[in-house]
Amino acid sequence: MRRILVLVTIAAIVTAGIITAPMARAAGRAGARWVIEAAPRPTLPNGDFRGLACPTPRLCVAVGSSGVPSTLAFPDDAPLAALWDGSKWTLDEAAKPAGSPSSTLTSVACTSASSCMAVGSYEHGGGSLAFADLWNGAHWTVKAVPNPAGARSSALSGVACLSTASCVAVGSYGSGRSELTLAESWDGSSWKAVKTPDKSKIYNDLAAVACNGGRCLAVGSYTSGSSTLPLSLATRGSVWSMATPTSPAGGSASLDGVACYSATGCLAVGRFQGSAATQVLIDSWDGTRWSSMTPATADGWLNSVTCLTAKSCVAVGVGSLQLLAMSWNGTNWATSPVVTPPAPLKTNFSLNGVACAAAATCVTAGVTATVATNSAVTLAETLSGDTWLVTPTPDLPGPTQVSWDSVSCTSATACVASGLYWYNQGLGGVVYYPTYFGLAEQWNGRRWRITSTASFGSQAYGEAYGYHTTCVSAASCVLDGSPVPLLWKGTAWTGMPVSPGALVPTGQLACPSSKDCHAVGSFLAGDVQPAPFIASWNGSKWVSQAAPVPPNLVSSGLNGVACASGASCFAVGSYFSNANFRTYPLVDHFTGTHWSLGSMPAPKTSIDSEMDGVSCAAKMCMAVGAWDSGGEPLAERWNGARWTIEATPLPKGDGTGALVSVSCTSASFCIAVGTAQNNTTFETVPLTETWNGSKWSVDSVAYPKPNLPSAAVSCTTATACTSVGYQIERYMS
Repeated sequence: MRRILVLVTIAAIVTAGIITAPMARAAGRAGARWVIEAAPRPTLPNGDFRGLACPTPRLCVAVGSSGVPSTLAFPDDAPLAALWDGSKWTLDEAAKPAGSPSSTLTSVACTSASSCMAVGSYEHGGGSLAFADLWNGAHWTVKAVPNPAGARSSALSGVACLSTASCVAVGSYGSGRSELTLAESWDGSSWKAVKTPDKSKIYNDLAAVACNGGRCLAVGSYTSGSSTLPLSLATRGSVWSMATPTSPAGGSASLDGVACYSATGCLAVGRFQGSAATQVLIDSWDGTRWSSMTPATADGWLNSVTCLTAKSCVAVGVGSLQLLAMSWNGTNWATSPVVTPPAPLKTNFSLNGVACAAAATCVTAGVTATVATNSAVTLAETLSGDTWLVTPTPDLPGPTQVSWDSVSCTSATACVASGLYWYNQGLGGVVYYPTYFGLAEQWNGRRWRITSTASFGSQAYGEAYGYHTTCVSAASCVLDGSPVPLLWKGTAWTGMPVSPGALVPTGQLACPSSKDCHAVGSFLAGDVQPAPFIASWNGSKWVSQAAPVPPNLVSSGLNGVACASGASCFAVGSYFSNANFRTYPLVDHFTGTHWSLGSMPAPKTSIDSEMDGVSCAAKMCMAVGAWDSGGEPLAERWNGARWTIEATPLPKGDGTGALVSVSCTSASFCIAVGTAQNNTTFETVPLTETWNGSKWSVDSVAYPKPNLPSAAVSCTTATACTSVGYQIERYMS
């Protein structure tokens, strides 16, 4: 999940939060530094259940994971546990390994109402290691799981317990070149690695295990050539040995769940993928060999199965565009009418665990997605008789990904940043296509706070665009957006009227006054080629303006706009020429009444070049971008008569770079931000350059780690700038 980036440049002496004495901004200035600074992020409910056990009809334990804030670009996972008392679910705080930023639980087994064992994995040193959580009826305690000799990583996926002093857990471990089967044994006080055989030299994994009458059976999958095939291991005494399951020919298959109703009677479930749709896979084990129990036709796959007797089993998973539950009566399998909650997409759900404490009294748990936010949330259903009913489940507030697109400051203590936030984490193996929401935050000189975004609306996956803002004062800002642009009046955002038939402004903004604004961007024209648009605010409504373009072009767009006054504005972007199939800078000039096509040179040796941002101060304007597909940063200066290219250096050791935004406070001071890539490490880092009136130079002030790229910048003086992107930083001197 990307973090917010707000770079605040304050090269000044600060007293009580007020800038009182500016200092010179120069390369290598003593005491100058960037520091990471926090800003709030919206939260969305999130979580998933991956394992379930019901030791009594009035107690079920579900385990899984929930997203938590991270210092990295994406969120960490925290182990999640919840308890069912027969009428409602409540969250229970699971334990996690000390010092680990991310951990998850995948399976749980209980021998009584006061003894459960859950297993999973946690992040360690860039990889993962197996761990276990023991529940005593009141709280969870981490139990260390040893790795086999030669293991570099490990994870546990299934667990089964015969008593409080006898549990078996299975999964896999990485040896560097291969993924091998893993089995661990619990003796009531500690875990011990047990030797297991492997079918493949490349990949082997055990997904689930079941024990009954002193014998255990584990199932999973292994690779053979380009196919994945089902894998099974059975214990003979304390020794694990191969027990090859059945598998249809002509495809790939895996076994993902297993249940044993006796020492010599077990069922395993999974999936088979042939030339047609994915089909459920069901095998029966008689203590010696496997035989197929797969129905003739059943689309989908099964993740978990539980059996009370040889004639009473329930399996759950995902069907064709719906959740799937199947029951076995000793003679045949029948599909149960399980409830499929509404979801944004018919793939955003999964039942991952099922347990029955008594006949016709079962619970299933998994994950789904909310319609409103498309975030992954826990799901549980109970079976009473023949009817499955959804039961409300609790979720934790989880972090969202944030992308800041724009920032506008009217003073060192008044800024507004805008962008998008969304939830985009595939919990429980389910893929989510995010819904995007608008976000705006306000800076008061001390901290950032989220402003109300209730009127921002939402955007579907694949259709999202950034939200851009510009301010003329602390109490007057404009935000592009959908379904209508928004106006900030100091306390709330309100909609702005748009003329019938006019394009809704969804691009960069510039406002010389509260009654005079321009928005630029691009839209898909009738021939499905991007074309530029310009919309103007006249104080009462937004109206479309003609955007001039050169002849013989294939596509074009405007990326940035800036105004020196109400009678002088520039919009910049690029166009693709049909004459020589190259991309050139595009500039349009507003003279107070209409827009006209301007001329902006391209570097002589460039194949393509593009402008992304522009800023004006007095009679000087500066535009920035990149040429040769982002290989070189590009800056061009307007001197009142024409545009000229100004050399832009790259930091030492960096091979490519691009500038995306610029802010100028005078003809002798501009800050431009963007990205650069190191030639040796290939690391993408922030690029900041300073204009002193005669040349550009790379800003030598170092960024703290993680140094992530910035997307926009706004300066009010030469000693106070704010830039937004992926993390929050503040420049101090």
